[in-house]
Amino acid sequence: MHGIEENMKIYFKSERENQIILNTQSEKLHETHQPISISISVDKTKSQQNQIKLPFAWISIVESGSPAEEAGLKEGDGITIFDNLVYGMTNNPLQKIAEIVGKNINTIINVEVVRTNENELNGYIQIKLIPHKWQGQGVLGCKLNLAK
Repeated sequence: MHGIEENMKIYFKSERENQIILNTQSEKLHETHQPISISISVDKTKSQQNQIKLPFAWISIVESGSPAEEAGLKEGDGITIFDNLVYGMTNNPLQKIAEIVGKNINTIINVEVVRTNENELNGYIQIKLIPHKWQGQGVLGCKLNLAK
């Protein structure tokens, strides 16, 4: 949680700095009544690293020998990206995940999870999940719960 808090401070600080630049440029425009060029340089890599992504589902069970375990998913992982699905895109993300999985049997699905260890953020982890038949039920072998 401390890591998330620090990332939020960095993000909002850069947003405030960008707003100050825009306000200053706007004041100059009104003073001179001449068109001016406004350019803001944003380090995409830094802003993407500091971007906080919310999980829309949590993994509560990962079955031994399942495709989910093979991919490296762990109980407690929060799913932030599943294929192109992200937080807030749909009212029923679990149904959308089922649709994506159904269309991608034996095909790689890119998944991003946020992983914590003893209530500390470990970071975002990229996982390549391949749904397929296995000795257990379904094609994933994990249980997902909606984030609250």
